[in-house]
Amino acid sequence: MRLRSSHRRALATRRTRQKAAAQAEPQPPLERIDRNEIAGRPIRGARFLALRRPKIRLRLRDTDLDWREVEGELVALDLRESRYLSVNETGKQLWGALAEGATREELVDRLVEAFGIERSQAEADVDAFVGDLESRGLLVREGDG
Repeated sequence: MRLRSSHRRALATRRTRQKAAAQAEPQPPLERIDRNEIAGRPIRGARFLALRRPKIRLRLRDTDLDWREVEGELVALDLRESRYLSVNETGKQLWGALAEGATREELVDRLVEAFGIERSQAEADVDAFVGDLESRGLLVREGDG
């Protein structure tokens, strides 16, 4: 049986996406959660298990990184690279949470609450800021499991 050209293209696209996903950053292992119990008591008639990914906490690197607030602006010094970084008001909100360690969702919530912006905009801002910090080697990822 021969596939139509549109089906061949769709199949090739799917394979390309699968290869790209396989080469992307490895995902943390899934954790099994027994949803048949609530507070240690069995639920009648419940017969399923759920899977969830462990929450990844993002934290600023502990070593060779120093920062101060100067005239309302956050200034950081990356001692490994001998580079100064300045952070705007949005980044300052995120930096404080990252110093303590926070999940992506916590960072997004912080921006939504602080600036009253749409969640989708907050997600884009968090992803851009975290991506920039990761590319500079300033973030550490920690799993909860």
